[in-house]
Amino acid sequence: MRTHLTYTHIVPIAKRATTGKLAAQDLFSDAIKAAFGPALRSAGLRGSGRSYYVPSRTHFAFLGFQKSQSSNSGAVKFTVNLKVVSIATWQEMRRTRPDFPLRPAPSIRYGSFEWNKRIGDLLPGGEDKWWQMRAGQTNSATIAEVVEVLMNIAVPAMRMQFEPAGG
Repeated sequence: MRTHLTYTHIVPIAKRATTGKLAAQDLFSDAIKAAFGPALRSAGLRGSGRSYYVPSRTHFAFLGFQKSQSSNSGAVKFTVNLKVVSIATWQEMRRTRPDFPLRPAPSIRYGSFEWNKRIGDLLPGGEDKWWQMRAGQTNSATIAEVVEVLMNIAVPAMRMQFEPAGG
């Protein structure tokens, strides 16, 4: 199933991008609020800002947006981190590693007991993927591409981790 952004998601972001002197960070925040967040919530995730999760009684399943340290007012580079780990496994690991937080963070790799991916790992070629949003541009193609990847690749891949091995 292909998911597309509607006109109403992109137009407000595009107008703000080209009619004012908004920093790229503001455009990135607008894209999360107006496009990425609503798309993820429509797929059953909860969250806001740069952190979302799949509600589950058995697993921690997080999706997080990570901005590059090189981002500035002119351009924001970002990627998506995914993490799924059973709550029982996480609690057991915390018993042996008290330095682990109450909940895992999507951008930190804790060990082989978890499923932890950057979005690029799931894309053809498996190379690290960073998108860029630039000040003064609509960035609508980038926004649409990110939503498509979230809905058709990231969320389904996370949900697959809930299924028992072998079927």
